[in-house]
Amino acid sequence: DIEVARPVRAIVVNAAELTFKSVRLRASTGDEASLTPSLDPQRETVTLAPATAPIAPGSYRLGIDYSGKIGKHPQGLYQMAYKERDQGRLVEKLMLATQMEPVQARRLFPGWDEPVFRASFDIVAVIDASLTAVSNMPQSKVEVRPDGRKEVSFARSVPMSTYLVALFVGEMDLLEDSVDGIRLGIHTVKGKRERARYAMQATKEIVRYYNGYFGEPYPLAKLDQIALPGGIGGAMENWGAIAYNEGRLLYDPGEDSLRQQQGVYGIIAHEIAHQWFGNLVTMAWWDNLWLNEGFASWMASKAAERFNPRWGMRLREALWKEEALSEDARRTTHAIQTPVENDMRAMDVFDSITYAKGAAVLRMLEAYLGDDAFRAGVRGYMRAHRFSNTTTADFWHHLSGASGQDIGKLIAGWTEQPGYPVVKILQQCENRAAVVTLAQERFTLNDPKAAPLAWNVPVILADGAGRRRTVLLEQSSQKLRLERCGAMLANAGDTGYYRSQYDDRNFRRLALALKRLPAPDRLRLLSDTLALAQAGRADATRYLALMENLGAETDRTIWDHVTGALRFLRELLDSPGDQAVFDRYVARLLEAPFASVGWDPRPGEPADTGLLRRSLIERSPGSQRARRSRSMRRSGPRC
Repeated sequence: DIEVARPVRAIVVNAAELTFKSVRLRASTGDEASLTPSLDPQRETVTLAPATAPIAPGSYRLGIDYSGKIGKHPQGLYQMAYKERDQGRLVEKLMLATQMEPVQARRLFPGWDEPVFRASFDIVAVIDASLTAVSNMPQSKVEVRPDGRKEVSFARSVPMSTYLVALFVGEMDLLEDSVDGIRLGIHTVKGKRERARYAMQATKEIVRYYNGYFGEPYPLAKLDQIALPGGIGGAMENWGAIAYNEGRLLYDPGEDSLRQQQGVYGIIAHEIAHQWFGNLVTMAWWDNLWLNEGFASWMASKAAERFNPRWGMRLREALWKEEALSEDARRTTHAIQTPVENDMRAMDVFDSITYAKGAAVLRMLEAYLGDDAFRAGVRGYMRAHRFSNTTTADFWHHLSGASGQDIGKLIAGWTEQPGYPVVKILQQCENRAAVVTLAQERFTLNDPKAAPLAWNVPVILADGAGRRRTVLLEQSSQKLRLERCGAMLANAGDTGYYRSQYDDRNFRRLALALKRLPAPDRLRLLSDTLALAQAGRADATRYLALMENLGAETDRTIWDHVTGALRFLRELLDSPGDQAVFDRYVARLLEAPFASVGWDPRPGEPADTGLLRRSLIERSPGSQRARRSRSMRRSGPRC
């Protein structure tokens, strides 16, 4: 059903790789006209034009008889082949699935394939009797046809964007449960249902948590999750029918690692967050994709941190942020809100800037405004824009109302311009008090001609006693007075999206205090110091000074960073002799953590300890030789 507001010569909709048989336009008066389709393969559109007069304003029903092909790649409706063991033999099976995001729905049906055009969908699938069909909405009717196949009809969908339409058909097992009155289902290929139990447990606690946080309960009657034996590498947040590569959804506690468990939990939390951020409230165009992906990444970290505090997800989040910081410092970066000229360019913004930087900016803003004000703004945004489309300005409006501050003015620089600052902290002591100068400039890697930019930077300062003070750096530099001189840490808690650079005296104090700092602050100090060395802003010996003070550090995430940094530093050395000296130096530094975790697993040790041991052995410079040497000592000489 369409409404024509003014006379038009033709109707243009998206379509790709479809064959049109007939197109009819029926007016509300009962008059009917035939339209001629004209395809444009480059623009992936079809123009539907009447033979004579323009189409007059009014209400119409557009009927299109067309056909398309099932593809072999995850674009539109596609098939995937997989092997299944049947009575001792491997048998090839087929499954049908859809992947519509960003602009592939046009390969299944003609329509306005843009996020702003919401519509309700009636979906019917005619399938073999032995197969199962899953779509966005619950099944409303199943009829057996004379040929033995069944016709599965689904309830009319809520208004949603085309990229969220989903259909899956195959031989599947089902694990069922419910939470807060919502039917939950996880569909797997035959024989893998038991591996879905952890995902179901995670889903229940995540849905309940999101219902409470958003103040807007999940709006559909059911939430299905489908474990695909191929096709996509990650997941897709189809409303009410989330698709995953089965390796990202299924988890066997008897076989799979802690990292696998963490990955499963994280991706489930991300995709379920999309049921609100992206599905219930959708960005108007791809230039605001971060309203989907940045928000879902931020919310997934909150859920993982809340229900799995032992995992140290704040530190893992810091590593993801580090990827964005690295990318965002280069000339190839772009703003979070970046122009997307046409839908063919939509995939360009599915990157670490949209996901990780978007999440980091939200985390920074949440820390600055406070949890309560930020949550109130999110709830107001959800409530006002449910089942509709938004821009970033809409979100700023609701945060402004909740916080009493002009959030658009405060934060626009973080989303509308590329890059980020380095904040320089210079401390001078006067009569035991401190005069601190904060200065900012754009931080870049190998981009000396980058345009100078400035931001409003929420800087959280912490002194040696742990006392914190938040300062909004609104100019290129500003001064403040503090009661005492001493070690002064910037970006305390690692909620800011910027680098910190310290004067020599303050840095030495922080290096000596490194072991006493909370883990997020240790990791941030290490990461910033390495990045400053890479950018030529500081000597690499500063990083080694921090290494000297790590001691028996046993946090796996910190060592994941450190081992990568050591490889980078080793590559700066040209001669084999210098590299050998460096390896001996690193081996000495590793003595303390190795003594803490040991070479061999211990009964009952935490899973993270085993991952740390592996990281130390396999990633650190020189440790490979140490392991080989130890193995030879065990086995004796070989002839």
